[in-house]
Amino acid sequence: MRNHTLTSLVAHLPVDTIDNHHPLPYEFGQVDTAQTNYYFQAIRAMLLDDEVASDVELRHATAMTIPFIISGSDADVTFAKQVLDDFDLDDLMEQMLRATEFGFQPIEMFWEKQDGLYVPVNSEPKRPEQFRLKKDGSVFYANYTYQMQSPPMGKIISVVRDQSSERPYGKSVLESLWAIWQSKWISWANIERLGEKYAIPSVAALVPSATSQDQLGAVAENLAPIENGSSVALAGVSDVKMLTVSGKVTELLEIITAIDTKISKTITGQTLTSNTQAHGSRALGEVHERAAMRISMKDAKMVFKHLNKTLFKWIFEFNNRPGKIKISVDKEKYQELVDKVTSDSSVEKIELSDVKGSEHLCIL
Repeated sequence: MRNHTLTSLVAHLPVDTIDNHHPLPYEFGQVDTAQTNYYFQAIRAMLLDDEVASDVELRHATAMTIPFIISGSDADVTFAKQVLDDFDLDDLMEQMLRATEFGFQPIEMFWEKQDGLYVPVNSEPKRPEQFRLKKDGSVFYANYTYQMQSPPMGKIISVVRDQSSERPYGKSVLESLWAIWQSKWISWANIERLGEKYAIPSVAALVPSATSQDQLGAVAENLAPIENGSSVALAGVSDVKMLTVSGKVTELLEIITAIDTKISKTITGQTLTSNTQAHGSRALGEVHERAAMRISMKDAKMVFKHLNKTLFKWIFEFNNRPGKIKISVDKEKYQELVDKVTSDSSVEKIELSDVKGSEHLCIL
């Protein structure tokens, strides 16, 4: 498959793509059907890069290994387990982690009434550019007439990474890679152009100007087998030139390798899992793995925070039942995981189904 060139991916994007990417809340109702959101277009372009995509996936996978605990009263945890018994909580958490690369990730929830209880049955990530946030955290979406309207309560979980008053829609981890990534794509485009040069015939025949088209065709046909080492006799040819292609492919590949290392370090906090790392020590590996764990801890806390504000509240409110549960990092088991990060042993997450009795509970 032919690579996308720089022109087709990024050349038409404005300079302020990364900074001015999302309308502020006071612009509700001003959505234009022809509007293009360059911020998310730039992110999706970067996600076409196999290095970026694999590093983002690795960051998600590491965050999913952070041990957590569900805390609450015995009755509340038991009820939550009953409501969430058939719901894939891990799948929802992985979808929420997409806020890492997009900054803002809405998740649509699907509910059903089973045995007298309202239970979540599925979740689906939505395109963030179709949603707007109010200052109180509530969300609007663009309907089929491109007007903003509020979804029913419990329908949308809005996950925002590094939210602030200046950045109400959060910040993508890929923002700092935008400039360097464009340099990488320029290098790939140059390699592509070199490849096109290699398609040029390796020999050219110089013939008298009076040569007819039929004679030129015969000369070209006779030149065809010359790369196989066959002997060729040419009539009406004054000279034969050998064509060579020059290009600094090695230098371009070295630039790409260096940029891939920067990409890996920015997204995952380490480079040892990248094919760009030629050598390293065990001590260096431990440092890099610990850095990756700290980054993943922050991503996990982002997911836990939004679960506590949304789904874990809704399962009680929708069923008209008082109660409260909370998901948080199991700090003791997390420390064990960090201490043993270079060993083969692993620490499993504490799922709702694992919570039995009061031994795992923290009464709120």
